[in-house]
Amino acid sequence: MSFFSRLIVVVSCLLVGPLALLQAQTKKGDKFLAEGQVHAAKREWDAALESYQKAQAEDPTDPVYQMAVAKGRVQAGQAHVEKGLTIRSQGQLGDALSEFQKAYAINPGSVIALQEVQETQEMILRERNRVQETGQEAPQEVRALTPGQAAEKEEADKIDRMLPVPVLVPQLTPNKPGTIDLKITGKTKTIFETLSKYAGISVLWDPDYAAPANDSFTLDFQGSSIDQAFDRIAAMSKSAWKRLSPRVIFVSNK
Repeated sequence: MSFFSRLIVVVSCLLVGPLALLQAQTKKGDKFLAEGQVHAAKREWDAALESYQKAQAEDPTDPVYQMAVAKGRVQAGQAHVEKGLTIRSQGQLGDALSEFQKAYAINPGSVIALQEVQETQEMILRERNRVQETGQEAPQEVRALTPGQAAEKEEADKIDRMLPVPVLVPQLTPNKPGTIDLKITGKTKTIFETLSKYAGISVLWDPDYAAPANDSFTLDFQGSSIDQAFDRIAAMSKSAWKRLSPRVIFVSNK
């Protein structure tokens, strides 16, 4: 096969994906080139690069081999970066650093690999300092935070500490304290409103509230508190309620 024919085949492989194993070539290095393409088709990037490098060793001046090696370095390096990111997200900083270092060794021109090496080294140093100060490792999700993410979390925590404590809605205060002694039969709205009227509570309904298909219940509230009674109605009718004030509740669908 002529030089230009081989160049077209390899360039096509690099641009649109690996092709099937090339037929035997006249040059010895073409065997390794074909092996590399087979590995690349299986996403075995390290093995593919090794084969391309063997091909180039047979003829260092061959531009086809040079292109294959250059492309192989990018692919193998990126694979190690991606593996390192996955491992680091699990809090395994040492193993992640090893992957990023492999990526940079394979492809020294990778700015991303270099950045990840430096960032992971900072994370390891941060965790060493934490262990020295506290005597224990941080949880996995904390170890996995990059310096930028850790700074964002610290700022968010600071803001949370500055915000006022949420005001809790007061407990319901029915006009008849103690437990309830009622048995009510009817539709959801009837039961809610009958019980509310008994306890001196007002009910606000969601305008979009829709009663259940089988909307007829009999509920015995004997010995229940007002909150427990509302909970039982909500459970039976698949509704939801919440306190708006000590004497007002809001009812809606779940």
